[in-house]
Amino acid sequence: MPARRVNGLWQVVYIAPSEAVGAEIRDRLSQQGFLVMLRPGGGRGQGEGPVPCEVLVPAVEAADAHQALAEVLAARASGPS
Repeated sequence: MPARRVNGLWQVVYIAPSEAVGAEIRDRLSQQGFLVMLRPGGGRGQGEGPVPCEVLVPAVEAADAHQALAEVLAARASGPS
């Protein structure tokens, strides 16, 4: 999915299926030195269940964050670290 810019300073690099998954990804990217922000990704009022969560990084770090994110997601898919 292509990233979206937010106010020119922050860029969405991933939309997590829930806040818990977003927090896990935030923590893993933060451990690699990225500044990461989370915000609700919409979907409120569409029934019960988790609300998507946008993972944002400074726009100047988006390309590097995408590469790190791919590694984080691959590690997450292969099981606990």
